[in-house]
Amino acid sequence: MKCKTAVRFVCLFAVAALGIAQTPLPSAPAFEAVSIRSVTMESHMSPMKNGDQAFTLRPVEFKGVRLSGDTSLSSYVEFACSPLLKPYRDEFPQSLVDRAHAYYQIDAVAPPGTTIDGARVMLRNALAERLGFQFHLTDREVPVYNLVRGSGELKLAPATDTAPGMEYHRTPWELHVKAWSMTSFANFVSGTAGRPVIDKTGIEGRYNFDLDWNQEVQESMASTPDHRPDPFVAIDGVKAFGLKLEPATEMRKFLVVDRVNKEPTPN
Repeated sequence: MKCKTAVRFVCLFAVAALGIAQTPLPSAPAFEAVSIRSVTMESHMSPMKNGDQAFTLRPVEFKGVRLSGDTSLSSYVEFACSPLLKPYRDEFPQSLVDRAHAYYQIDAVAPPGTTIDGARVMLRNALAERLGFQFHLTDREVPVYNLVRGSGELKLAPATDTAPGMEYHRTPWELHVKAWSMTSFANFVSGTAGRPVIDKTGIEGRYNFDLDWNQEVQESMASTPDHRPDPFVAIDGVKAFGLKLEPATEMRKFLVVDRVNKEPTPN
């Protein structure tokens, strides 16, 4: 009798455990209503007063409980997935590049009390359900430049005003700015260097930067097949401040898109 009771107890315990294991997980966060429509580039052309046409897009926006946008798929993916990695970087394989630049109009209503982070999760789930969106995160070694101190004397003018402010920035290669950190300056140099520039100077505080690389960049772009700035402009340019760019590599996380359909399932 004791043996039967023990066996019955074990069976009931196993069933209970199995029941717990089979309990459905809470449903994924979802919009109460969502419309996703594929639209053409031509639909974004608007006539101007001079007879030309302007290309207009409406960026992704979440206000109250409504999420809306009229923009490229890559913009929706960035909005939905940017919290997953900082800084955000995505990669569409060559076979899906055209999908990245496809345009969609999305209008959705979230449950009351939804935060913007919650709306991002809901958009990820909506893209997966309606467009078959799939992705994975991967670490990859990428080329960078380290901004370091040069062998000579530093030629940095300390900021007298602690409030940073842009005075003049006519082109991407011209800079007249007060009270910038070395990190901000490294980010600016990245645009000419052709790869991320990481501040490794160890220099604290804020400084005034006054430079104009416009002529050098324009000349270098005219002489290269892809019309990109020659990194040497930045490499040589930072020397004026007693700094130096050293080639290096760094592990960075990327969001890689594995799959996405061109047409959404019907609303």
